[in-house]
Amino acid sequence: MSRWAAASGVVFFLLWAPMGLVVLQAPDLGSSAEIRGFYASHGGLVEVVALLVGVGFLFLLYFLGALLDELRRAEPSGPLTWLALASSLVFVTSLNIAVGLVATARLLSGTISPDALRGVHAAAFVIAAPAAAAGTGFFAAIAALTFRAPAIPNWLAWAAVIGAVANLGALAGVISVTGPLNAGNGIVGGPLVPVSAWLAWILLASLHWLRSPRDAPGRGRRRARSRGCAHFQCPGRG
Repeated sequence: MSRWAAASGVVFFLLWAPMGLVVLQAPDLGSSAEIRGFYASHGGLVEVVALLVGVGFLFLLYFLGALLDELRRAEPSGPLTWLALASSLVFVTSLNIAVGLVATARLLSGTISPDALRGVHAAAFVIAAPAAAAGTGFFAAIAALTFRAPAIPNWLAWAAVIGAVANLGALAGVISVTGPLNAGNGIVGGPLVPVSAWLAWILLASLHWLRSPRDAPGRGRRRARSRGCAHFQCPGRG
């Protein structure tokens, strides 16, 4: 099971990485003409990426389930695991809505007015901006829990600290429709940095678990049961 969880993280990375192609070519949110031109010239790419992201959610949720199970065993009764769970759900839900709105904009790009198209497109990006705080909460919970009761390697905890900081900038996406703070393609307010932080951290964690399966989610309990059965009679065994 642990190898499946780690493999799911790698597959998730591969499915979501092409999202960067869309973000890098997307215009800011200030021009209706540029937004219409974007969908006219990159509509096929948008459709493919939206499909890949949709499939990727399945692998992301499986990976998160395994990760959160590991965190819960490190702190069975504290609030940090619940913070990580709630934060991940908020982030994933908001991003799902954003991707759905981008797909909607693509489908309607040839039939609605440029201003209406701009409204749908802008909503897709701005709606995800407040959820950046949820991304920060997710990474902060992982880091804090690991420093208190090791659940993952310390270097991954420090990578989570970087992820928490990286997500904060996207909050600026609610401030402007142009420039570095805009939620569409801004270097500060845009989605490229926070989404890249999620992708990079999950890939690093997955590769670590694939190389070190004994540290992977789910292995700890099986090892404990095996050790227990070595000294005591296990239920169901003669």
